[in-house]
Amino acid sequence: NSEEEENIRSYNLQNLKIEHQQFCNVHFENGVVSGNFSIVSLTKDDEDLRLLFFDTLDLILKKISVPIKSNALDKLLDQLVQLFTFLKKKPIKTASGLWAELYLIYQSKDKYKSVKYWHKNPDKLYDFSLENNHIEIKSTLSDRRKHFFSIYQAYPNGEPEVLIVSVLLNRKEDGVSVIDLKNKIKSLLGDEVQLIKKLDRTFYDTLGDSWKESSKEAFDIKYAKENMAFFNLRDIPKLDAEQKDIRGISEISFRSDLSYAEKINNSEYKN
Repeated sequence: NSEEEENIRSYNLQNLKIEHQQFCNVHFENGVVSGNFSIVSLTKDDEDLRLLFFDTLDLILKKISVPIKSNALDKLLDQLVQLFTFLKKKPIKTASGLWAELYLIYQSKDKYKSVKYWHKNPDKLYDFSLENNHIEIKSTLSDRRKHFFSIYQAYPNGEPEVLIVSVLLNRKEDGVSVIDLKNKIKSLLGDEVQLIKKLDRTFYDTLGDSWKESSKEAFDIKYAKENMAFFNLRDIPKLDAEQKDIRGISEISFRSDLSYAEKINNSEYKN
């Protein structure tokens, strides 16, 4: 109806244009169909953008049933709009940091649960969260396990169980790139459209406007596997808890050398 048509949104963004109620003649082998259509256009000729555009549209089309109400179409297309908006924002973390998180998902026994609980915690203190259990991934290109922690990561409210996963990384030209690792996980998620959408959304939200360069950074997956270690948050070197509540001081962080902490047996967590 006309009210629904008014509520559906058109967009003219950088690299993406969405228009509705556009009269078109659509030609098929057996004839022509005329009518009002929604037009979704990629406005930049770029191979990487083109792959992202069609991969995302493919997921959207799997959720469309004809006829579709305008508000339902608007909601589905918002996923594409959100993704292209991410490509203009500042990165949340480095390619190496994202690669380490994706690697943990890739080598986990249950990829579905790993993606589901990835960045689930609203305050984003930790990378993976399920109720009172959390996992924080730390990566470094150094040969020493020195990682930065915020004071709030070191002393969370309540008494949660927090596992620290430390991964030593080594850049490798013919290694596995960040986007390759994401696509490997994507292929293992089967028809879980919601999880695939979350994987893509988190990936591009994390890399932001550095996505083209960062997604191609590659690392040695064998080296990462051999140099992954697990620690209990309680055991790592950290500032005193009193530092958390110093009046007038905020955003406190510190670098912790985990070589001074006792490792947890890797076999307990390899899956």
